[in-house]
Amino acid sequence: MGTRRTFSREFKVEAVRLVVERRVSMAQAARELGVHVNVLRSWVAAYRRDPSQAFPGVGQQAPEAAELTQLRREVARLKMERDILKKKPARRRTHFDQTIRGLPHGRLQRHNPQSHPSRRCERSPSLPQWSLQHRLE
Repeated sequence: MGTRRTFSREFKVEAVRLVVERRVSMAQAARELGVHVNVLRSWVAAYRRDPSQAFPGVGQQAPEAAELTQLRREVARLKMERDILKKKPARRRTHFDQTIRGLPHGRLQRHNPQSHPSRRCERSPSLPQWSLQHRLE
């Protein structure tokens, strides 16, 4: 099998003009140019739809197609953001949750300011003795 041939915009426009303006039959024009009749027929159809936007080139899109592609990307991004926001966030455990958790029958315990996490570092036995004395002075 051979490789796919590419044709320039100018070649396609001239082939279409040969069929449309000079009234040469599609079959004869296709034989003379060395392309398949269906290829030439698709070129003529594209040229008749919009002559200025026909044959945009490799990797280039018509403005409508480019806008459609951009809108599809935006919809995909918005769906992803929506799905992220729909997920239930993990609940952070707080000091309040830890004091309630171990109590029988769900009774609440009075808050003891000495057990607050910010105070624990002052009473920690793992700290060196000099740091406790330094803080007391």
